[in-house]
Amino acid sequence: MKCKGCDRTNNIEYIENTLHPYSSENESWETIASFDCRGWEFTAFHPGNSFGCKGIESGTLFGSPHDQEPIVFDGGDWCGFDEAAD
Repeated sequence: MKCKGCDRTNNIEYIENTLHPYSSENESWETIASFDCRGWEFTAFHPGNSFGCKGIESGTLFGSPHDQEPIVFDGGDWCGFDEAAD
């Protein structure tokens, strides 16, 4: 992308093989992907509608990659209920 103010070209690229599942059981911050940012700084990350997850206790699958209702991040957050794990 090019900055409208200074015409400098900046880019953000995903660093291959850095995608990791979020697996923290104590709800702490974890790195799920790494990016090479040149001239830009992430202020928010929106993974889109292709995001999926799996319940830790039950293995219940959520999201469109698992042929389930898409996970929609409303205001940056998503909350689902795993009925199998109650």
